[in-house]
Amino acid sequence: MRMLVDHFAILGLTPSASPAEIKFAYRQLARAHHPDLNPTDPQAADRFQSIQLAYETLSRPHLRQRYLEKRWYARAHNQPLETTLLSLDRIVRQC
Repeated sequence: MRMLVDHFAILGLTPSASPAEIKFAYRQLARAHHPDLNPTDPQAADRFQSIQLAYETLSRPHLRQRYLEKRWYARAHNQPLETTLLSLDRIVRQC
């Protein structure tokens, strides 16, 4: 079984974060980990993709609701959540 990604942890937020807090965290992390600003870091693109996926999921109300349902189910069944930034390969596999 695939481990559910903790998008809140990736953005450094709690599940009660407001849309403004999500946007602020995304912008700061995206700026810090953008591949164009880190050309010598081969992992920058993977980190940026993880941050972008977390933002897309949490900033869209219908996706956030589905994610929160899956997150609740995983926690209710003692399934661990992935809290680290993902590689591009792992992101593609989860879609």
